[in-house]
Amino acid sequence: MSPGLGGGVSREAREPPGVRWCRPRPDASILGATPALEASIDRPSFDDLGIATARLWATRSPDPKVQVGACLLDSWHRVVGVGYNGRAAGEPNERESLDQGHSGFIHAEVNALLAANWNGDQHTLYVTHEPCATCARLIINSRRVLRVVYDQGYTELARESSGLPSGAAILGDAGIAVEHWQS
Repeated sequence: MSPGLGGGVSREAREPPGVRWCRPRPDASILGATPALEASIDRPSFDDLGIATARLWATRSPDPKVQVGACLLDSWHRVVGVGYNGRAAGEPNERESLDQGHSGFIHAEVNALLAANWNGDQHTLYVTHEPCATCARLIINSRRVLRVVYDQGYTELARESSGLPSGAAILGDAGIAVEHWQS
């Protein structure tokens, strides 16, 4: 418990169960802003922030061929997990092969799902690249991701030449919303 308002009792202890506390947004007129000024403020959307965060984490990847990042947001748009493609902890950060699907790296989506501090069931996963088929199935099995937003397309050549569905198609067939992000 922190001292301050409420006689040393935490805010959470003062609130009835089930009530979420949030700070009220000040009225723009109190701050001297006109409606035109308020409308001209350009704030990024949560999708913009999710993709930007995924891109930032992609820069951590040691992969010389493709750097992938992922960011998992809960239904309140809070970051609950991030990841990038790289080797397992303690292994050398070296790619095993330049052939598609044989890098030896754990995918960004998997690392984000493993690192997640899950908060409910309605999460959105932002990824710099369209998930592969294996990652799509892992996302489905998490049972907590309702939407996947990706920045760049990704084609698994072996799956495409065999007529097998892409990761995005697998997600869509499972009822997960898939969106190719457009800025």
